[in-house]
Amino acid sequence: MDAIAREPIGKGEFRRVFGAGLVGALLLFGVMSWYSAVWVDELCYTDPAVNLSAGRGLISSVWPRQPADRFFASNTPLHPWLLAGGFKVFGVHRAVMQAMNVLWLVLACWIFWLASGRLGLVRTAGGRFAFFLIALLSSGSYYAVGSGRQDAIGILICAVTTLVASIQRRGIRLLALGVCGAVMPWAGLQIAAYAAVVSVLLLVVLRGRNWRSVVALALGVLAGWAGLKGLYAAQGVSDLFAGQATAQGHFSGWRSLADWNVHWGGGMLDPSLLGLLLVAVVLGLAAARHSWRSHAAKRSFLGVVSVGWISVAMLQLGRFPLYYAWMAILPVAACVCAAAESLANRRQSRVVLVAVTVLSLAWLPVWIALASSMAPRRNLAAVEALVSQVVKPGDVAVGDFASYYALLPRAKRFYSEAYVTSPALSEAERRSITVVVVRPLFAPAVLRALGGEWELQSLSLGSPHDPPLPLNCWDYQLQVWRPRLGGSAP
Repeated sequence: MDAIAREPIGKGEFRRVFGAGLVGALLLFGVMSWYSAVWVDELCYTDPAVNLSAGRGLISSVWPRQPADRFFASNTPLHPWLLAGGFKVFGVHRAVMQAMNVLWLVLACWIFWLASGRLGLVRTAGGRFAFFLIALLSSGSYYAVGSGRQDAIGILICAVTTLVASIQRRGIRLLALGVCGAVMPWAGLQIAAYAAVVSVLLLVVLRGRNWRSVVALALGVLAGWAGLKGLYAAQGVSDLFAGQATAQGHFSGWRSLADWNVHWGGGMLDPSLLGLLLVAVVLGLAAARHSWRSHAAKRSFLGVVSVGWISVAMLQLGRFPLYYAWMAILPVAACVCAAAESLANRRQSRVVLVAVTVLSLAWLPVWIALASSMAPRRNLAAVEALVSQVVKPGDVAVGDFASYYALLPRAKRFYSEAYVTSPALSEAERRSITVVVVRPLFAPAVLRALGGEWELQSLSLGSPHDPPLPLNCWDYQLQVWRPRLGGSAP
């Protein structure tokens, strides 16, 4: 069966997908809460929202080279604005940030599921259900939402844009695409870059038939970019924005294979993406034995091409780390599910859909088992206990990602180790610091930057001599330092 009948979305399918979304969201939230360790990106993307919700304005004292007394311009503002709203309502807790990220993701996946049916990308209920599960529970989705970054907002904007593309009336569709494009730079500069990369791919695949939609989206992106620059100009921080946010994404020229490491190109090593790519290659070659023109062959190979194009293009525009892997996972998942459902043998079709879903989600039990073995050395309750014993009311603290949440409610002011070792630290801020709670690896640089004489306190957490955790994962090692009594002031 080469041409497959398009099945309309029914109430039964809606209930099944809605219920699976709720269960999947709870599963992700549980895994994040129990096994996701705080790391540097989490405090960087959370701190501006914390300050905004506390009435101090959109500022941050954790980004290197971002002065704490200037409007936050090291990244785009949509994520901290939304997160600050959550903190205002529910209080500043890590669980609030995690719940909001999961909420954005599950909303995005419901919208992608609806758009896949309306656009005819995936035509059967079984294919759409498999696509939905992969989009929600792939390792790429977990990396995007579990690190406290803004990527979940970007996924939601992309989902809305995809749904908008299904609007039949041209004028309304183009206007809505322009609005989506205008929001993209505010959600993250990488989202605007991703939109450009996908638009080029679709122009080629559709032979230019969608050029009006691409132009509308591009005009919206330009308008959003102009508005964003206008905001930073009005706040007097255009220099910061140019030096901090825009400098992170630029055309780098061709990166050799030696540069495709975890930081720059690690997204290509995402477990779910590798599984989907393998299925796309095998399914495409198997279908091509009967006909290179079959829907199964063409859709499979389109999935392979999309992975190659998106990963390489994003890498050349800046980088393609693990938390960008969703950018390639979503299109290849749609292509593989569409190819599987177009197989002539319906039993084979169902088997392939089940197999690709299981393969895409196989990382989850592996990660739970691995993370649970690391849990004793990544216990935030132990960090809370340590900080509660060593921090006094009125302390101005320097901390790192492990001590961030514990220090927030106890210290008068928080500065990150990256901030105090950067030129952003002022002399007045340096003199105000009374306690340092950081990883032993960070302590020498922090103490050099602060100057004066410091004394190591007896209480600590972990040891620098502990063996490394698997996969370069961080544990929670902390030392506590205070100015030496009778010594020179910092």
